[in-house]
Amino acid sequence: MKKAKWIHIDNVSCFKKEINLNKKLKKATLKITSMGFYRVFINKKDISDNVFMPGWTSFLNRVQYQTYDITHLLKRNNVMDILLAEGFGGAKRIAWPTLEYPYFKPSLIFVMELEYIDGSKEYIRSDDSIDVYSSFVISSSIYDGEIQNKNKRRKYFEKAKIVKINSKIVPQEGEDIKEGEHIYPRKMFKTPKGELVIDFGQNFTGYINIKIKGNRNEKISFIPGEVLDKDGNFYNENYRSAKSLFSYTLSGKEDDFKPLFSYQGLRYIKLLEYPSNIKLENFIGILVHSEMKRTGYFICGNEKINQLYHNVIYGQLSNYLDIPTDCPQRDERLGWLGDAQVFIRTAAINYNVNKFFRKWLHDLVLDQHEDGGLEGVIPIIPSCPIQVSSGWGDAGVICPMEIYKTYKDKKLLKECLPMMKKWVDYIGTQCEKPYIFERLPQYGDWLALDAPYGSYNGLTSYGLVGTAFYAYSTYLLIEALEVFNLDTSEYKELYENIKKAYRNEYLENGLPKGEKAYLNSNIGE
Repeated sequence: MKKAKWIHIDNVSCFKKEINLNKKLKKATLKITSMGFYRVFINKKDISDNVFMPGWTSFLNRVQYQTYDITHLLKRNNVMDILLAEGFGGAKRIAWPTLEYPYFKPSLIFVMELEYIDGSKEYIRSDDSIDVYSSFVISSSIYDGEIQNKNKRRKYFEKAKIVKINSKIVPQEGEDIKEGEHIYPRKMFKTPKGELVIDFGQNFTGYINIKIKGNRNEKISFIPGEVLDKDGNFYNENYRSAKSLFSYTLSGKEDDFKPLFSYQGLRYIKLLEYPSNIKLENFIGILVHSEMKRTGYFICGNEKINQLYHNVIYGQLSNYLDIPTDCPQRDERLGWLGDAQVFIRTAAINYNVNKFFRKWLHDLVLDQHEDGGLEGVIPIIPSCPIQVSSGWGDAGVICPMEIYKTYKDKKLLKECLPMMKKWVDYIGTQCEKPYIFERLPQYGDWLALDAPYGSYNGLTSYGLVGTAFYAYSTYLLIEALEVFNLDTSEYKELYENIKKAYRNEYLENGLPKGEKAYLNSNIGE
């Protein structure tokens, strides 16, 4: 990206550059990245089948760029259009309401290298000479959906503005994000409230492709949902503040609609506006996830267990969209460490997740606090700090070790080893009682069935949970050190001390010691 400039403009925009070739071309390469999601079109053709690029990294530290061979798309006179929307790095908000633009405003940077037959080279770079126009994408947000109107005439805005972004630009490390399986709707029906709803028969993450012909300027719009309520009516209150509204304006010709910059988790959609000739076959669901090779399969004679395994697979695909998320639908979709560590072993059985986790673990290293603490969500959201907690922060030890045990990736384990040690050492600084990690706040036994009404915290003592994880992370750290034949004596002594303290504090004759084990009387406050 040498000599190229980060450029920005408010709105969902189209950056336009005319490219005229006066020599015979040998090869053309485009390197590009953005704060936000980008799509590049050369002579109206999309240069890639990747979606939601450049992915989600620790944007204050690094952003990935992608490299595309565009030789086959160029002719003598060309037009390159780059659409840019909020995405993650340029979002006005991430998850529940945060300060506007927790990372950066939507911006992009690119370099096109043109290599000619005569051996000469030409470079076209992003700068303030780039023209910016309005886009047929009127608005787009990860959480609020997307509105498109291809009938609207393109309007010239102004020249691009140069902005300063202090983030390291690195080659793409993670998996590509691709469209996957097509999911065909099962039925269209009216609910008891008279709502027109389409059921795709499968909960998935992605978007809806609509192919339809109607009157010019008619609209088709909908909102997604995962379940029906007890009366059979459409329900999506669990999306919380995520509006997830998708709206398209018809051209009067055969239209083919799908969002470019937004996605959702869903099984149902409720149609809000639609032409009178609407049919079930106008709709196709498209699963979207990181590209991973399937490695594990399971089938047995019990159909209920088979269905459970089927659900596990779709749950993984739905939450492995560039980072391991907690959910794909509501105003969250974050890289929660607790979810990542508890599922990673199963994930590695089902799919090859080595590359997927390598990228995310490097962000984990980058986002670790100076004192060794790990926030519950990675990548960190600057204006929305998440508490440091056992079970969640322990992902910094559990995940590297699980990846090593599966793929024997010593290089990645070595890169993570300082983070693993810092986390275990950090816990030691947080223990008011020797070797007992019960400092508040923590998540504890999160979402436990014995949690009182109105609380997410179970009754099990924070210290019992925290100290157990302290011991487990120390044990795994010892294993990691042994891989490199490093001295483990300090941590072996620590491990024995944690076990002894845990037994004395929480167990009696091998069973939980009454109130010591169930101390969370303050939950729900």
